[in-house]
Amino acid sequence: MNKTLNINLGGLVFHIDEEAYKNLEAYLSKIKSYLKNEEGSVEIMQDIESRIAELFREWKRSGEVIGKTEVEKVQELLGRPEDYLVDEGETEESSKAYTSKTETTGVRKLFRDTEYGMIGGVCAGIANYVSIDRMWIRLLVVLLIVGIGWIDFGGTTIIAYIILWIVVPEAKTTTERLQMHGKPINLENIKESAEELGQNIQNGVRNSEPHIRNLGDFIVRMVKIIGKIILIFFGVMFLIWAFSLLVALLTALSGLIFGEFEYLQFFDRIVEYSWQYYLWFFAMIITVTGSIIFLITLGISLIKRNFKWYKGFVIGLIALFVGGFTLFSLGLNQWSYYSYEYDLEKEYTIPATDSVAIPIEVSNFLEGDHKGLADYRGFVQMGDIERNYFFDENGALVYQMEYVDLDIKKSIDDEIHFVNRFEASGRNREEALKNAKAIEYKTNIDSTKITVGNHISIPKDAKWRMQEVESSLYLPVGQKVLLSSDFHLGGDLVNFDYWDEGEMRTWQMTEEGFVCLDCIQNVDDLDNDDYGTYNTGSGVIQINENGIHISNGGDQVIIGDEGINIKANGKEIINIDGDATKNNKDRVRISNGGDQVIIGDEGINIKENGKEVINIDGDMTNEELKDLEKKIEDRLEKKGVKVNIDVN
Repeated sequence: MNKTLNINLGGLVFHIDEEAYKNLEAYLSKIKSYLKNEEGSVEIMQDIESRIAELFREWKRSGEVIGKTEVEKVQELLGRPEDYLVDEGETEESSKAYTSKTETTGVRKLFRDTEYGMIGGVCAGIANYVSIDRMWIRLLVVLLIVGIGWIDFGGTTIIAYIILWIVVPEAKTTTERLQMHGKPINLENIKESAEELGQNIQNGVRNSEPHIRNLGDFIVRMVKIIGKIILIFFGVMFLIWAFSLLVALLTALSGLIFGEFEYLQFFDRIVEYSWQYYLWFFAMIITVTGSIIFLITLGISLIKRNFKWYKGFVIGLIALFVGGFTLFSLGLNQWSYYSYEYDLEKEYTIPATDSVAIPIEVSNFLEGDHKGLADYRGFVQMGDIERNYFFDENGALVYQMEYVDLDIKKSIDDEIHFVNRFEASGRNREEALKNAKAIEYKTNIDSTKITVGNHISIPKDAKWRMQEVESSLYLPVGQKVLLSSDFHLGGDLVNFDYWDEGEMRTWQMTEEGFVCLDCIQNVDDLDNDDYGTYNTGSGVIQINENGIHISNGGDQVIIGDEGINIKANGKEIINIDGDATKNNKDRVRISNGGDQVIIGDEGINIKENGKEVINIDGDMTNEELKDLEKKIEDRLEKKGVKVNIDVN
């Protein structure tokens, strides 16, 4: 077994086999002899050693031993010094051919060429990458910034240039400069590159535009400084979040130990078995602990840039999260308890009233039923349900509804129907029905008043399975009710937007829907909106593309393309058809019970108490009109009205 040595090559430490080390040492000695008469041989030798170190690092992981195979491979890639010594008999053509062959085998990479660059070396680097003169790239960038006709990418080009300046690395080493030009990295090219760099420094080519370059470097430094400040800011924020989570976790643990964590009592009403309760809490501790560790590590890594994420640490952190979520899923296993939903309805029916508005109120029945309640209080949200809850002295889960959902619709008969819909979930239909029946919700209804509760109660021996209550009110047309804004209304609403909070308002079911009769509206809306629904305090005005609709209970005026229609108490009294000729209808129809006036193409017809008193035919002769004239004058004189009618 060969002895292993530690060597420092290009600033990196490697473990190398003793035989391989002798081979490498002999190879480097030959190179030094080859370069002994060259100017800057020390710098060239440093570049060669750096390249060898790069190759070793690519081929071997940290800690692995460099063997004879790797050393021989380096010599093949870089070449041996004797390969570059041209014999006296070698012709110039063969030397050029060899040089051309070796120069076409390199891999071209994109770097910023600060040696020939003006502002950061971006254009020069791109020119090297695409093998064209850097002047054309600079000209293209200037034209894109200034604009060519309709092509103007000024701001975009500047931003893209700055991004490339930051992202694309600068060619600093000899190896990077060779890769930038696509030249193979061998002894001869390393030597030529080093000599060219030294010559450029002597001739002043490098840094030929110091002021522009210094300005560019200043911009880059400022961007980097701002970036570091932003990273530090987020790092501090992550540390603050981690501290907040830690405080929350310690509070939860304290509550669990001393029995003061109120949410756990609610959680006990969710899980089916007690072991799920403790397994879930253990999973929560693991998951939150993992989150705290992750946030602390992430915050430190953003503040301290040289911070390293070790593979074992990352794997352990991932395992912590996976384990926590797995235990959480096993502990809950609750999804099956919400597989089925069931709605249970309870209906109340009361007679309608002709003129009296029935009050519908929300009451806190709990004030009369529970004394000294609320051992625990909290807030729960699952899906669309958001409720404040507590446990009463009997252990019942009671949660409050901020608004009582009330759906208003037209009744199919002449009676008032109030329906409570109890909703719940379960593993099957029977269990969902059982959970729905467990809901306790108070409703007091009689012919003069409807009172509903704003709390839902679930007994101590029942589990929480998303129990909910929704109410529906079915009113016949013309029925009035009094409502406060404690309700969340839905259904056939007409002017819900103008309902004042906290005020009892009078509503009425009409043919058009549920209308507020005394809601207060902002008059400015009439000036600002072209279309909309407005409440005047005594009626509703609707303006839309179909015309104007004015209503107050059963009284209404409709003006539109079809004409004018006026109703009183739901009965039509005036109808003026906008297109009577086309539709072969009466142009004007005025009625009040048995009294009626009809004006159309066929003439004029007037009735009193259902009997025709005047009929003017559109085809009457002058003689017939004279007789009708006399008949009308006599009839009006009997009523105390003296007129003189001239049909001419």
